[in-house]
Amino acid sequence: MKYMMVRATLFSLLLCPVISFAQTGGSQTDGNANFFRGNAPSFETATGPTVDFRPEGGATTDHMFGGWWYYRVSGDTRERPFGIYTNSAGGALAGSSTYTGNTATYNWSETDSAAVVRFNAVYTSVLTDGPTPGSATLANTFSITNPGSVPLVISLFNYADFDVNASSGGDSATGNINSMTITEGSTSIVFSAANASAFQVAAFAAIRDLLLNANADNLNNSGLPFGPGDFTGAYQWNLTIQPGATVDVQSTWAISVAVPEPAMLASFGAGIFAAGFGYRRWRSKQKRRVVRSRS
Repeated sequence: MKYMMVRATLFSLLLCPVISFAQTGGSQTDGNANFFRGNAPSFETATGPTVDFRPEGGATTDHMFGGWWYYRVSGDTRERPFGIYTNSAGGALAGSSTYTGNTATYNWSETDSAAVVRFNAVYTSVLTDGPTPGSATLANTFSITNPGSVPLVISLFNYADFDVNASSGGDSATGNINSMTITEGSTSIVFSAANASAFQVAAFAAIRDLLLNANADNLNNSGLPFGPGDFTGAYQWNLTIQPGATVDVQSTWAISVAVPEPAMLASFGAGIFAAGFGYRRWRSKQKRRVVRSRS
C-alpha cells in the first residue's frame, strides 16, 4: 500500500494546476554508504521526497522510505513542507540545492503575501560511513535566520519514515524526546534530536498526514513504545529567534546492520563446501553399491 501511494503522488503532480520549478534531490556517498533523496516538494500538500538509505550501498538493503522538514510560523494556520512553491496564503518559498560528495545543502527564503522576507533557511546533511561494517550516519543541521526587526516565532518538524530491513510492517521502537531506536531483527536505526520540544510516533501515514493537513498541529510526546508495525516519527522544535540572529537545530539518522565477519563467512563457506564434498562421496558409494548388486 505504501509504495502504491508513490504512484498516486506522481499522478497528483501531473494534475496539479500550478507547478513550480523543482528543487532537485540527489545522492550522497561516503565509503560504502549511500543516501539518495528525491525532489523537494513543489506545492504545500506534497508528501515530501522519498529517500533511499543503504549503509553498504549498491544493491544492498534500503532501510528508509521518506524523511523531510516542515515548518509553521506563528500565526500560520497550518504546517508546510520546505520546497519551492507559492502557498495558499499568498506567500512563497524560493531556494536552491546542491549535492557534493557526502554533503547536501539546501537554501530557502520564505516571503509572506506582501513579499516581505519572514526567514532564511539552510539545511545541511552529511553522510558518514562506518565506523563498523553495515553502519552509516546522516547528520542533519537546519539553520533559521531572522532578517526582520521583531522576534520570529517558528516551529520546525523533522519527519522520518524508516522501513528497517526493507520491511514496512515489522518495526518496533523505544525511546523518548532525545532519541528513538527502531529495530527489526538484528538491524537498528537511532533517530536522535538535540533540544527538541516534542516528539510523536505512529504507524504510516498518521504523522505525515498530521504535518500536511489544513490545521496547525503540535506533536504530543506519544507513540512510544511502538510496534511491531510501519514506523513513522517526528521531532518538533519551538523557536524564538531574535532580529538578525540565527538558530540551529540538529537531528541524526544512524543505521547499524549486523554484517557477518569475514572469518565467519569463510567458516560458513568451508562448512558448505565440506557438506557438499561429503554428499558427493556418499552418492559415489551408493552408486558403487548399486553396480555391485546388479553384477
